[in-house]
Amino acid sequence: MATTAYNNWVRDGRPWKVAAPIKAIGDVLRRYGYVVYYLGSDDSSHLQASKPQDHCPFSYTGWPASHPYPWVTAMDIMPPKAGSGLPSLQRLGAQMIADRQAGHPGMAWLKYINHEPDRDNGGACWHHSWQPNYARVSSSDRGHIHASGRSDMVTAAGAAATYDPVARIRGTAPDPAPPATQGVDMPLLFLATIKGSNVVRLVSEFMTNRAVSSKGLATTQAALKSNGLGTSVWEWPDTPEYRELMGVNIDSLDDPVDVTLTPQQLTDLGVQIRQGVPSLEQIRGAVDAELDEAFRSGADNDA
Repeated sequence: MATTAYNNWVRDGRPWKVAAPIKAIGDVLRRYGYVVYYLGSDDSSHLQASKPQDHCPFSYTGWPASHPYPWVTAMDIMPPKAGSGLPSLQRLGAQMIADRQAGHPGMAWLKYINHEPDRDNGGACWHHSWQPNYARVSSSDRGHIHASGRSDMVTAAGAAATYDPVARIRGTAPDPAPPATQGVDMPLLFLATIKGSNVVRLVSEFMTNRAVSSKGLATTQAALKSNGLGTSVWEWPDTPEYRELMGVNIDSLDDPVDVTLTPQQLTDLGVQIRQGVPSLEQIRGAVDAELDEAFRSGADNDA
């Protein structure tokens, strides 16, 4: 039975648009000759399902925030034509999964993927997910690769704009560029869930009072992740302008500063952060005065 969300969508004129990272990769695959689908069929399996999922502009399964209407955050990749010379879905899916596991920035958008590692419509079928930790369970979604994206990465393609899994399989794709450095020590911001609340936390060298240099970023990221403190980590320039914006003095910071954001603020900030270190204008536009005010008040949301 169709949901109220479906009926409202029909009344709105059936708007939909594909999440930018998914469309970027889908466009690459289509240029090679793969058939790629985005919007679900208008029946009980997709758009009129009692619990619409990510092929629908009004999905019930958005993660880590609620689904952003009217974005479609999934694609189905169909088997290549016989004799096309294209990598099989087995090889293509394996490359995408391996890159997601390895932290390749071009696959950072991936929430989960359904994949048959042995052959199309036969053998094992697995549902690989990162929500936020990796898990694998069996799936019945066969005959194609289904890939669903995060709800907080829809408006900008980011590194997915240059991600090419076919070229990576063939060994013709360049390695991803390393993060740009600003030539200054960088405190870190990371997104974490603390006692059920999503917070943005300011830290320095793994809960100490020293700034992290660009060289130490990877080690710090791994330490934060292994301790369950968060998975989205980014650098924040230690400059007077940024210190003023946050309302904290990095040099005298004794305790982490937490700021709880609304789901929409998390979505807006996450999209922009993942493009690299944001400008002050981007930050102000993403979280408006709330982020500034919360930091200045020294709000403690770790309760």
